[in-house]
Amino acid sequence: MLPSYYPSLRELVTRFVRKPRAGSEALRCSEWRNLCGFAASQSPRLDGISADPVAAKLLNDVASFLVEASQLHPEFFARFLQLSNKTL
Repeated sequence: MLPSYYPSLRELVTRFVRKPRAGSEALRCSEWRNLCGFAASQSPRLDGISADPVAAKLLNDVASFLVEASQLHPEFFARFLQLSNKTL
């Protein structure tokens, strides 16, 4: 028996396989977001880093999937979007 989140996971993995460059960029974008979350408070020059729109969408979809699959409060994803808009 498969978990309830399996169809969403399969779709997400398929998108990473179909667009490996965007998947790689999404991971890099995630790293920058994490660094900028800390560093932007230290140096405002790091604010406003841009990313490929496809990679940014893929990263947002990963965050959405993780919130849904782990049954977290939807506010976690809303907060992620709020913070990510500062660095994208």
